[in-house]
Amino acid sequence: MKFTSYNIAALWSYIKKGDIRAIAVYGNDHGLIDYRCQEIIKLFNANLRIYDYRELTEADFIFILNSNNLFSQREIVKIYNTPGNINAALKKALTFNNQNFLIMLGSEFSTSSTTRQWFETQKYLAALGCYTENSQDIKKLLSQIVNKAGKNITAEAAVYFSNTAYGDKYCYINEINKLILYCHDCDTISKQEVNKCISSEILGTADLMCIYFAKGLAINFFKEVEKIRNNNIPDVWILRALIRYYINLYIVLMKKEHGVSIEQAIKSIQPPIFFKYVQDFQLIAQTKTLNNVLHTLNELYMAELSVKTTHHYINNIIEVVFLKITHKLRLSFEFTALV
Repeated sequence: MKFTSYNIAALWSYIKKGDIRAIAVYGNDHGLIDYRCQEIIKLFNANLRIYDYRELTEADFIFILNSNNLFSQREIVKIYNTPGNINAALKKALTFNNQNFLIMLGSEFSTSSTTRQWFETQKYLAALGCYTENSQDIKKLLSQIVNKAGKNITAEAAVYFSNTAYGDKYCYINEINKLILYCHDCDTISKQEVNKCISSEILGTADLMCIYFAKGLAINFFKEVEKIRNNNIPDVWILRALIRYYINLYIVLMKKEHGVSIEQAIKSIQPPIFFKYVQDFQLIAQTKTLNNVLHTLNELYMAELSVKTTHHYINNIIEVVFLKITHKLRLSFEFTALV
């Protein structure tokens, strides 16, 4: 059966009732793929096992779909790097009512993909396409999360957010949550609040600063920060530049995890990395892990929130963030506030 974000509720119902044995989750929005995968996993009270499709033999498929754990409980089997054409052994294995639930993750499957066709046409299978959100999708997501938080948002603000926000589903959700925290004392969010909060702008002069930050080069990083501050650029914009840089790293590493080469993933970034700094960005992407990038993004988001919500000036917050991330120090932003 074929599903998209528009009929996702029906898919959850089928899975809960046990009508779906396996699902293929694919598309060009790797953040949305990861998000949907997490939603599916939450539907089960089961252990998770993860495999790389490229490392499985034909004999492995039936075994992993029916193997029991020590307590004979059902498990979720997640297989990534799924190719566009389905393996005959897997196709045969899926015809049986297996013990475990299967999630297969892939990149973009064309309409001629046999994997996509098989999961779309079999009544006990599901194919869920995950593609880059358009402005209407983003506005719908924004309204849902904002309303759930007990707030409203003006039509003008919603349009501005949907046209300005950058990244994939993971990034949109982070930006929306950050917006809600920033507007904690507002009943209705206006365009002005959105403009102040979301990471829509990046400093063109900040490339070297971001490179030094990502490489952990303290002296070089602090020199670049000083240059930027001498131009009367506030710390919040420095944080936004770093956030944008790490959002790009996140996008590249998510695509890498789904089988796309780092070189090709970098070419897909919009706006593109300035040609002088592509090599540095590539080297940095090769040394970072997805968990590392997500941890850094979280620290940067929290630092930006601290700047926006505190009533006191945050002394040397950029330096504090750098030390927290590069030296894994347990520092609190409150300790640096000047009362």
